[in-house]
Amino acid sequence: MNKGLLFGIALLGATHCIFAQEQLGIRLDHYNGINAALLNPAGHAATPFSWDVNLLEGAFFVSNNYTYTTPMKLSDWLKDPDQLDIAFGPDITPEKPLPPGARKVDFYTPDRSLYAKAQVSVMGPSFYVRLAQNHTIGLLTRFRVAGNADDVDPNLAYYPYFNRNFFQDFRVSKFNAGAMAWSEIGLNYAYRLPVSNGSLSIGFTAKYLQGYEAAYFNNKTDFQLSKLPGDTLSGGPIHFEFGYTNSNFTGDEYALKRNGSGLGFDLGVMYVSGEEDGNFTWRWGVALLDVGRVNFTANARQHVAQTDAVSIVGADAFEPFNRRDEFEEAIIQVFSEKVLQDSNASLQSNEFAMRLPTAISLQAERALLPNVYLGAALIQGLPTRNAAVQRGSLLAITPRYSHRWFGASLPVSLYQWQRLRLGLALRLGFITIGSEHLGSLFTRSEFYGSDFYFAIKVNPFKIGEREAQLSRRKAAPRRRGGGGSNVKCYEF
Repeated sequence: MNKGLLFGIALLGATHCIFAQEQLGIRLDHYNGINAALLNPAGHAATPFSWDVNLLEGAFFVSNNYTYTTPMKLSDWLKDPDQLDIAFGPDITPEKPLPPGARKVDFYTPDRSLYAKAQVSVMGPSFYVRLAQNHTIGLLTRFRVAGNADDVDPNLAYYPYFNRNFFQDFRVSKFNAGAMAWSEIGLNYAYRLPVSNGSLSIGFTAKYLQGYEAAYFNNKTDFQLSKLPGDTLSGGPIHFEFGYTNSNFTGDEYALKRNGSGLGFDLGVMYVSGEEDGNFTWRWGVALLDVGRVNFTANARQHVAQTDAVSIVGADAFEPFNRRDEFEEAIIQVFSEKVLQDSNASLQSNEFAMRLPTAISLQAERALLPNVYLGAALIQGLPTRNAAVQRGSLLAITPRYSHRWFGASLPVSLYQWQRLRLGLALRLGFITIGSEHLGSLFTRSEFYGSDFYFAIKVNPFKIGEREAQLSRRKAAPRRRGGGGSNVKCYEF
């Protein structure tokens, strides 16, 4: 197989499958201030600082269960592609083994739905300041690129598909895919309410969104498909809905252009018990993240293809094209002509809306020893059949050590309920680096994705006045009053 095509398939498994997962090494550390607001907008309310500034945070994450490259690790992808000897897995046989030093691109045969997800996230200058003792306001800036393909029928996996006989019907179930590039400016407010033996914080982030590029494809009904000779498919009835921005279909270079805008919000609650000197006994949180959408009203197209009968489409009907501005004429209009008998029938609108990757986030953490904690986090993306980028699911157990000037965490996470991963995050002063997929960085094995993140920030060298007050309270003897409330002795 052509080496360029092989490299493209490998990249499909490594990069095209577009949230580091959730950057738990940053989000759960109570010394990381405003950055915690991305997992729970109330998450920073109990931090020991009167102010905190994020200078730069970056993260990327990729994962899929369709294809992989082996033996491979992340640093190998940073090399010149021409230096990589890549072989096509289906061509490898006992008589024709993998050449020494070569990498193999091969495909999984899963017994569950296929998925592909990825994220690139850059958090720019962001901050919070504490007003009085219990009010916190902050500003967040962030650029994001995210994408997904979810619930893809396993009948479309490489080996089940290509090993299937001609004229044999098979099911294609509902699925959705989406990708979007957008930026956010968020205004955060959190209120901390002192309660018995702790505090209850409520946080809200209102976000103004600017959309640059987007595309989506939704198969809205199950249908039967069969392969015919001559690279031809027969299937139906179908109900496809898809849309895209075309601002980069012309010109010699890709460039981000503002094609839409919208609003979004995050809402969260955090309960902390046993707060003393910036530490705590228990911490519980729940949040609703990324509610909102971007309305693309410029350079946008929305199409619908719905039939009541079986359609037959062959690859020879599509004209080859060499320029991006030929895509719509060579692909979209030809498809509409073959399926709907009119090259313009599928076009429904010159605008569409993309929903944000909405999710529910749950967090719990217990202090085991001074500065030693055991935490758990569940992030569950909320599915939708509308145009959207969808968040993956993540369950993580995170033991960590957290000191003012040093921190370390070792998250063990289960991604999409099928990928168990070991991570590591280290914080030294104002700098944090980490990964939730450590093996992909240092071990050559089946490379199906990777994960890395970092953050650079500044905050006060000394713990803030609020913690000084808590420290003084700790020094004062306390009695247990009725109902378990803490009653302080007189202070002189």
